[in-house]
Amino acid sequence: MDKLVFSQDLFQDIALLLQKGAFTSAYILTDRNTFTHCLPLLPQELRDSSTLITVPAGEESKNLQNAEKIWSQLLEKEADRNAVLINLGGGMVTDLGSFAASTYKRGISYINIPTTLLGIVDAAIGGKTGINFGEIKNTIGTFAMPYSIIFHTPFLYTLPECELRSGYAEVIKYALIADAELWQNLQIIFNPEQLILQPEIMQNCMKIKQEITIADPHEKGVRKVLNFGHTIGHALESLSYQKNENQSLHHGEAVAIGMIVEAYLSHAINGMPQEQMQAITDYMLKFFKLYEISENDYEEIFALMRNDKKNSRGNFRLVLLDKIGKAVFDVPCSENEVRKALDFYRSLL
Repeated sequence: MDKLVFSQDLFQDIALLLQKGAFTSAYILTDRNTFTHCLPLLPQELRDSSTLITVPAGEESKNLQNAEKIWSQLLEKEADRNAVLINLGGGMVTDLGSFAASTYKRGISYINIPTTLLGIVDAAIGGKTGINFGEIKNTIGTFAMPYSIIFHTPFLYTLPECELRSGYAEVIKYALIADAELWQNLQIIFNPEQLILQPEIMQNCMKIKQEITIADPHEKGVRKVLNFGHTIGHALESLSYQKNENQSLHHGEAVAIGMIVEAYLSHAINGMPQEQMQAITDYMLKFFKLYEISENDYEEIFALMRNDKKNSRGNFRLVLLDKIGKAVFDVPCSENEVRKALDFYRSLL
């Protein structure tokens, strides 16, 4: 089970965790952004006594080559199985670092210190690790729970607006799949920066994810609801990278599109009220710009969707909503139904 630490005193909380763990050595993984903006917020003593590993920023760095770089550094420094890897960064860093830690010498401890909204409410929690491979997101990975997760909201002040907005898509997702009251509370949010001053909303999201992952740690059942918007969203994220790796969709932007498309399917297949489908669409468009999708993209989108881990024998299995606050998983969906949903999204342009 994840040990969540809501830190008011980062120096003291890290020191207590490391003392309790009695680790033989510590390693800190950053990307180039968190090296500049977040690493200086860690205790100087920890920085001086740890080995620093830095990878380039961006989702494209979540790959086998950078996992190998981490393993090589650990081997070079003779890290044993009582070492700890501290992942300081957003979802890319925590996914990559946790994967490297969970596989090095069959698993060493790792601590996630998420520095983005996406990392705080989603990526750092739940023990999923992974890297991208063959242009497919998270296709190689493990389930391995962290030793601890430290949440320190001042890191959010280091983020550009686009990163806060990307993380906000996951906040919306939690409301849609599990908490109708949270959905109502979000209606007064007009800028994701407001969440920094309302940590109870983030804590609510963390609680939802932790409860679901405890109930289903290996994603055999109810944990699948956390993927609402992601089957189509991941396909679009990969497609945008193929088209232009320098202007690809952020994860949250792609998931927001996925949630609009899957809200349409929720109405068409599950009978979710049309007014709720429209409310979801309208709310998403307050925060996320429309992305141009061509009908010529459909076949590639379908091909990418078939590689989704949750599908079975090439058939689409989606997470859909019965209503706002109640999600169901493994809903069969045909290619033609997805095509109509994509047509709906394109009609909004």
